[in-house]
Amino acid sequence: MLEVRERPPEQPTCPLCLDALETEPQLCAGCQTRYHPDCLAELGGCSTLGCRLQGELPGSLSSWFC
Repeated sequence: MLEVRERPPEQPTCPLCLDALETEPQLCAGCQTRYHPDCLAELGGCSTLGCRLQGELPGSLSSWFC
């Protein structure tokens, strides 16, 4: 039988830039994926497949776009 186990990374990383999340990350309210605020704004919202908020910016970042 195949067993899948999650292995947490040594240092949490941003899924877009893959740099360490050393500062306060921006959490997706739908799936709790952690991003740098700049990366989440660049993506235009969560990029996690299956997230109910995929493609939606949190209210705190929506002012970044005209």
